[in-house]
Amino acid sequence: PEPAPVPRPTLRLTQVEKRYPCFNFGPIDLELAPGSTLGLLGANGAGKSTLLRILLGLVRPDAGEVQVLGLPMPEREHEIKSGVAFVSEDMAPYGGKSIAWNIELVRSLSPQWDEALATTLLRRFELRPEQRTKGLSRGQTVRLLLLLALVRRPRLLLLDEPTTGLDPRVRHELREELARAAREDGTTIVFSS
Repeated sequence: PEPAPVPRPTLRLTQVEKRYPCFNFGPIDLELAPGSTLGLLGANGAGKSTLLRILLGLVRPDAGEVQVLGLPMPEREHEIKSGVAFVSEDMAPYGGKSIAWNIELVRSLSPQWDEALATTLLRRFELRPEQRTKGLSRGQTVRLLLLLALVRRPRLLLLDEPTTGLDPRVRHELREELARAAREDGTTIVFSS
């Protein structure tokens, strides 16, 4: 019998650096296997968001090589982004619209949409489709954004401080759902806090 193939890393950074006038990021080497979770901890300005922006292709490194989902970034950025989801503390759904409207918008843009998971997460996160997003609490907003990310079944989920200001119960719920995604779907998660 042939040995099982070794899965390609979800992320591979080799000697990645980004230089700013008052801050230098790196050099950093990083490799993450599918289904793994990495927590980024550090003071404000330590480079957590810079790393996430490099992985998203929003910031180009000054040196080094970046591979996301086994593909070189930025050369294959378009292909990469179809398998990556991002949630940030400063993101917001369309405020004048309902939860259902926001869900339908993302569904229309996502060929890998999982309707059964959307229904499950609506119930689990106690979100009412008819509710306007303008009136959502911070915790409800984060749950909606996480739902919109997870129902696409991303191979890589990037989270930039999404639990800031949430109560302990909501933080626990979100951690449980993230652990399920990593365990059951093989989603690789990079989480800054």
